[in-house]
Amino acid sequence: MAACCPDTRQCCTLICFAVAPQPGQAIAVAPHPSQTLSMPPGQMVFMTPQPVGYGVVPFLPTSFCQTSEVDAAVMSECIAYPPAQASMEPAWEAPQNVHHEAWNYDAAAWTTGVASVLDTKGQTVDQWLEEMPAEEQMDDVDAWGMASQSTLRRRRRQRAADRVASEVSGEKEAKPMDEQPLEILVQIRAGGEGQRSAVAHFRRLTFASQNSCRVAQLVLEEASPAEAVVLLKSLHGMVREAVKSMFANYVLQRAVEVLPNESTNFIAQELLGVGREVARHRFGCRILCRLLEHGSLEEASKRALLEDVLADTDALSRDAYGNFVIRHCLEFGNPWHQHMIANGLCTNVIETARDQNGSHVIESAMQFCETMDKRAIADRFLADLEQLQPLATDSYGRHAIKALLRTPGEWQEAVAAALRPNIRALKQSSQGRPVLQALQAFESKQF
Repeated sequence: MAACCPDTRQCCTLICFAVAPQPGQAIAVAPHPSQTLSMPPGQMVFMTPQPVGYGVVPFLPTSFCQTSEVDAAVMSECIAYPPAQASMEPAWEAPQNVHHEAWNYDAAAWTTGVASVLDTKGQTVDQWLEEMPAEEQMDDVDAWGMASQSTLRRRRRQRAADRVASEVSGEKEAKPMDEQPLEILVQIRAGGEGQRSAVAHFRRLTFASQNSCRVAQLVLEEASPAEAVVLLKSLHGMVREAVKSMFANYVLQRAVEVLPNESTNFIAQELLGVGREVARHRFGCRILCRLLEHGSLEEASKRALLEDVLADTDALSRDAYGNFVIRHCLEFGNPWHQHMIANGLCTNVIETARDQNGSHVIESAMQFCETMDKRAIADRFLADLEQLQPLATDSYGRHAIKALLRTPGEWQEAVAAALRPNIRALKQSSQGRPVLQALQAFESKQF
């Protein structure tokens, strides 16, 4: 297949490969019609680029090319413009019989070849990339569109984290995951130097990698409360770092889930003063949600932490991650948590209803708050009746209006009365039709 650079005025040299389709046949490959090279079946040749412009010419992994089950597959990253010299580095000792024959580039050859090989091997592209030898993995290109840049970055980070974990542990060969927790617990029970070594090892497992943090979680699940307290001492003073770690946050969550409240109080204590920042964090919001789900909410440090977070209800309700914390407070919190949230929502209820995240917070508030707080929220909507119809046909505002119609209370009739003159507009709007259905369901219950 041939492909041009985005800017054809500055290009790289041509790079091609080919695989002999049948035993006993040879294929001619060349960067230019005047240059060809014969090759034995099942082998390939690399055209080492001599760049004349900018860009990176990728290589084809050997593990993929060594096959005779595809038709001649040709890959061209860039067409030389103007023609550039290219050096040939064959993967074997090439024969000297060179034929001068023109090569006709087939744009479908590459796609057909890839599909044929993967179908034959019963593999997906991701499986092929994972099985590729490390020296052949393409870390600097996007595998010709088969893997996104973010996927490749994630794989590189994971490989680096695994290397660090193995270096830190000092073990050349990783032990089975189910054996490592037992070894750590044996060291904890032995006491003395073995216990100190196990505590340090647990801390390294918590932060090192995806697999190591799973081992740390298994240790907490199998440890007794007293042993878990000893292990968690390694995380004292490191909670703020752990809640922002893509690995350690899972260990903190597991600790909150499986251990008594008194064993995990230090987590809330160390988050005092940064609760709002943690609520907005991709991983930190999970820790706050677990604290709400487990243990007493009247514990002093946890109560102070939640008060600090709920003081910023208006902004957090519209935050991509903070909204989950607010909704968890509504579902698992005490009545005074719900009251604080209702007061925060009433300050800017229309803007919050139009927000992608805020509209769902209002839904939760109408579901979990006390009747007095529900009435206060509904009154804010009814104070500006002209806003009800635009909200009812808004992509996100409709969720709030549906919640008002479906939640039992005296505000239902007032909302319905404001929407009845606009039934035609609701019918014509794809966003408004669910609101119309909620309105019709309410009216059907009245008769």
